[in-house]
Amino acid sequence: MGKRKEGLTGKQKNFVKALIDPECRSYSDAYRLAYDTTSMNPHTIRREASKLRNHPDITTAMQREIERAERLQIRDSIAVRKAVNNRLWAEVDSPDTPSASRIQALKLIGVEAGMFTEHKNVSVNEGPMPKSRAEMLEEISDLLSTYDTDPVDNAIVVHDISKLDS
Repeated sequence: MGKRKEGLTGKQKNFVKALIDPECRSYSDAYRLAYDTTSMNPHTIRREASKLRNHPDITTAMQREIERAERLQIRDSIAVRKAVNNRLWAEVDSPDTPSASRIQALKLIGVEAGMFTEHKNVSVNEGPMPKSRAEMLEEISDLLSTYDTDPVDNAIVVHDISKLDS
C-alpha cells in the first residue's frame, strides 16, 4: 500500500473553499465546483462529496476556514465600529458642524458607549398566593358549616371533609 500524502490536494482545497462559500448550498454543490462532474451521475456526486466531507484532513481544514472567517468577520466589525466612531468624533470636533449635528453625533457616541440604556422595572402582581389543597379544603369546610341546611331540602351535607382529600 502507498504512503498517505500529507495535506490536501488542490481539488480538495477547492472543495473546502466551496463549502465555506455562502452561495454553496450543499456538499454536492461544493463537489461540483471543485471537481469535473460532467460525466458523473447525481448519486455518484453525492457519494463522493460525502466521502470528502468525512475525510479527516478536510474536516480539519473546514474547521480552520470557519474559524478564520469568523475572525475576519469580527475584525471587520471592529474596524467598521472604529471608523464610524472616528467619523462621529470628527463631526463633534469640527467647527463647521451645526450644533444639532454635534448633539446628534454625541448622542450616537453615547448610545454606542451604553450611556443611554433604559432600565425598566417590571413587577407582576398576580394577587394573593395560591392556596394549598389543605387550605382550600379547610375553607370549603368552613363555608359549608356556615349553612344551616336540612338534607331534606336537597342541600349538600358533608359528613367528613377529610374524606375529600382522598
